[in-house]
Amino acid sequence: MLFPNSEHFTESHFVPIIKVIRYRNAFNNHHKTNLVNNMAISQFTAIYLNYHYFFIVKYVKLQWNQAENRMDERQQLPEQRVREEHAIVLDFLPHGYPFDNPSSRKTPIIQAIGKEHLVLLELAPKREVFLQPMQDVYIGEGKREQVHHILGRLDPDKLTATARDSLDTVIKEIVGKNEKRFVEFFNKSQPLTTRMHQLELLPGLGKKHMWEILEKREMPFTSFADIKSRVKLMPDPEKIIMKRIMLEITGNEKHRIFVDA
Repeated sequence: MLFPNSEHFTESHFVPIIKVIRYRNAFNNHHKTNLVNNMAISQFTAIYLNYHYFFIVKYVKLQWNQAENRMDERQQLPEQRVREEHAIVLDFLPHGYPFDNPSSRKTPIIQAIGKEHLVLLELAPKREVFLQPMQDVYIGEGKREQVHHILGRLDPDKLTATARDSLDTVIKEIVGKNEKRFVEFFNKSQPLTTRMHQLELLPGLGKKHMWEILEKREMPFTSFADIKSRVKLMPDPEKIIMKRIMLEITGNEKHRIFVDA
């Protein structure tokens, strides 16, 4: 279509425009004396480009806006991409980090983990708020009682000794309270490649276990105890789920199945 409708105008329509310009330039170089033909080509090019000018500008603006949106998404804080409603306090530092500049004003810090996406977070408490490890705090978009704002994701290397001790307990509690969610992983896990399955990411689970789980899950598993009773020599499902979550939180795992990246 020589003159496309604006609704269907895409980058492919730049191709004939460029070809017309190149043809006109080539014609000018080889037929400088043929003024009539040269003027005809120039007029045709001008008409064609003027007709498409509005659509070209519209398309370029669209592409620019999309690029800006992608950049905004990359620049967003992680908590804006992964929305958590509740978090569990791992440690509360009323005077901030001890290794911060001692001359600067210390900002209280909450080290926490999201209950849904299991993301490590740094939170800023409201004034005169004091929190204890294992305490549940609301961090959603509604009115917050204890948390003023979310500072960002927490680097695992910055976890305090108290936070590390709390992390094991919190993960055990989250897995225990959401047993159905994690049992569904055994029922619905999928291959990662032609040679590797998601089940093989669980510590202590090899090919033999994988094939038996795939066979037995034709009748879906209902609990951790059900998995262990129906799969021979099966490691404790709850414990290997907890180990995998710890690896995803504190390590640099290529594949994440429980902790949102």
